Amino acid sequence: MRWGCCGDHQRLRATVEAGYDYAEPPTRMLAPAEENIPADVENAFKACPITAEAFNVFVPGTLPVVGPDVDSEALRAHVSISAERAATLGAKTIVFGSGGARGIPDGFGRTTATDQMIAFLATVADLFEPHGITLAIEPLPRRSCNFIHTVTEAANVAREVGRPEIRILTDLSHAHANGDPFEDLATAADLLAHVHVPVPDVPDCSIGGSEVPHDELFRALRSVSYDRRISIEDHGKRFTDFPAQAAPVLRRLKTLWEEAV
Repeated sequence: MRWGCCGDHQRLRATVEAGYDYAEPPTRMLAPAEENIPADVENAFKACPITAEAFNVFVPGTLPVVGPDVDSEALRAHVSISAERAATLGAKTIVFGSGGARGIPDGFGRTTATDQMIAFLATVADLFEPHGITLAIEPLPRRSCNFIHTVTEAANVAREVGRPEIRILTDLSHAHANGDPFEDLATAADLLAHVHVPVPDVPDCSIGGSEVPHDELFRALRSVSYDRRISIEDHGKRFTDFPAQAAPVLRRLKTLWEEAV
């Protein structure tokens, strides 16, 4: 298992010192709308012993993937530049949450939106394939997006595309919010390429109060022999002192993983 932490390049040093295997920054760090990767980002990773094996926040809300205002050429340019730049920093997976880009506008047909999504993902596959990068479709909470909420829904879309570059993700916080059963991972295990989990309870570094069942997800993942990457994503802003808390959090997650039998 490889353990990573989401965050920008300013967290990179602390991520390394805490013992994580990789970083997972947002795609916006690559500045795909600009001429080059920002020098501070590029230099930070060049000087770092770990790479950005994963990226998240793939498509900005200003570039809709579905609906009446899709700009296919602009999307293609964004995907192409993002893939090329992410690859130079070590990317193996890019997470496709992007609720602002993939939400279906009111009154727009779901069937048409699904067709647009499949066409977009086919383009992504074409552009990711030369770089050896996989896209992981992320089920999102119903409160933040109205399209693709469960592992099964994400798997159905990925199977419809039918390309090895298109896979899925499970996010513990989102699954808990949506009531997405962990048992469904068994029927989607062949497509599962990435995992997000929130910061767990770690009383010895003053982090407590988590309501999500890390142990249940980890048992489900172990039951399907998952052995890729798990990233910590701190949506709840539970890190109050990242440099001090990053290592204890990683140790706690590894313990939960080992105990999940």
